[in-house]
Amino acid sequence: MILMNEQQNTVDALDQLISQAEQYWQQVGYPQVEYDAQWPSPCQCSDVVHNRVYWHPVLREKPLDLSATEDALDLSFHPSVKVFYSRYYSETMIVRFNQQKFALVQVWNDDDGVRLQENLIAHILMKRRLKHPETLFIASAEDEMQIVSVVNQTGEVILETLGKKQDKLLASSLGEFLSQLKVTS
Repeated sequence: MILMNEQQNTVDALDQLISQAEQYWQQVGYPQVEYDAQWPSPCQCSDVVHNRVYWHPVLREKPLDLSATEDALDLSFHPSVKVFYSRYYSETMIVRFNQQKFALVQVWNDDDGVRLQENLIAHILMKRRLKHPETLFIASAEDEMQIVSVVNQTGEVILETLGKKQDKLLASSLGEFLSQLKVTS
């Protein structure tokens, strides 16, 4: 029951963050990405102008299936991470947490979902090789050696320094972390 509540808290916090992003972008303008005909996304919400396209997050009709990756790693991903990566199609979102700026990793299209899973496998294998607790990354930091991750066993959100055991607790859950974020540019 606790995991289901945590999963629902993540859904609610993520939906609220997306709503906050939409309101922010209505004021300052929607974000743009370089158009790539080989990399289309349901997120694209405009015609191509000067090789750029506007985008916004889109609720997925069918969640990203992470089960093959979990099977390959013989590991069940924390339910909050499954929700985080499978609820929306989106480009990376820039957010603030206190005074720190992070880029939330999201899935742009189905091929990007495959690439994400390959990167999660590599990350978990690195953590195992270093004999560190298994984490699942959800954001990058301005310092390229730091990432925001969810500790798979506990669901806590940490700021970790790659290759080192220098972790800083940011929130006790992904839902709590997401609810403290402010969308920015």
